[in-house]
Amino acid sequence: MTDKGLLQAVLPIILLVVVVGLRLRSMARPQPLRSTRMWIVPGVLVLLGIAALVANPLTAEGWAISAAALALGAALGWRRGKMIRIWRDGSSGEPMQQASPAAMAFLLGVIAVRYLVRVYFGVAPGNGGALDPRALIATDALLTFAIGLVIATRAELFLRARRLLEAG
Repeated sequence: MTDKGLLQAVLPIILLVVVVGLRLRSMARPQPLRSTRMWIVPGVLVLLGIAALVANPLTAEGWAISAAALALGAALGWRRGKMIRIWRDGSSGEPMQQASPAAMAFLLGVIAVRYLVRVYFGVAPGNGGALDPRALIATDALLTFAIGLVIATRAELFLRARRLLEAG
């Protein structure tokens, strides 16, 4: 393995460890649940998804797989949202949230699966160094899965926070 190949294999893992470490540290603290900002990340993901689909248009098979991945991501995202604890702060009345370690482990699993799929399919032999077409379908499906996951998680949190504010 060349130095460049080693760097390409190790750098994502190092970045993931740093990001997860920072995220786990912040998960220990309750944070305000700001419903006005919770749609920024899903919006960015949708834009990335559109850009990816424009750059590599899907086949009919790819659309079917991506639609199924989106639906599965939404279902699991709803469940992930239920794992995140929310409550109303007694002094300020503001909704608060605290992610559970299970929600973070779940998200890490999704990232690991995406990485393993890319490694498994890898570069197609005789294709000028391009990714195997199956890898493109798989990574597009994982992207739509992530979009469904994040949007459903945020929607579930938004609805719970709204009910919490209406009740109090």
